[in-house]
Amino acid sequence: MTGLLLRLLLSFAGAQEFDYAGFAPSFSFDYIGVGTMDRHFRVPGETRCRALVAAGATSCSSSFSTSGAFGGRVGLMYRTPRFTIGPSVGAYYGGPTAEHTKVTIAPLGTVEHKVRNTTFRFLIEDATRFDLGEGRAVLLGAGGGLALVHEHGTCLATGTLAGGCGPDKISGRGFATWEVGPSVLLGPVELAFRWIGFARHHLVPWNSFGFTFGFRL
Repeated sequence: MTGLLLRLLLSFAGAQEFDYAGFAPSFSFDYIGVGTMDRHFRVPGETRCRALVAAGATSCSSSFSTSGAFGGRVGLMYRTPRFTIGPSVGAYYGGPTAEHTKVTIAPLGTVEHKVRNTTFRFLIEDATRFDLGEGRAVLLGAGGGLALVHEHGTCLATGTLAGGCGPDKISGRGFATWEVGPSVLLGPVELAFRWIGFARHHLVPWNSFGFTFGFRL
């Protein structure tokens, strides 16, 4: 099965490129790593526990896990032999907010917060192409635009802390986003590494790495 998929992929990579009046579509599957968010969520949990112990709690411990985001994008690129430029739209699910934060306060109980994001990115991308021959090339690309984020958070408290959580939190916001990095083309198949940033305004900026597997037809 793996050999068959590999042969189909190589066959597709050698196919004639799609072109219409200088424009060509692109498709990709993307992953955005945790990046700076890991440090951002660790410090508040530790600080909160120190304050609770100082206020009289017998003990306090915090644990958390952060997740990156995964999704995909589609674009329409205007091509010349050396450059490409055009818009893209991407949708991602997961981070960068903490997936699961838990604070245990003895003997009172526990408080757990869970948050997930859905992020939409609207970019203008451009890339410079360096041909290697036989349908292979290296691209140096960058993009900038707007990110729209829908955040859904839940809270669960146990023990004497039960009832201390409010209703589920649902919010949305928008801010600038950008990316830059190299990619390799094998025919229309693209493998890319990206350094990605989200301004997040008054929130802590999210700077991270990302990987892309896609097609530039």
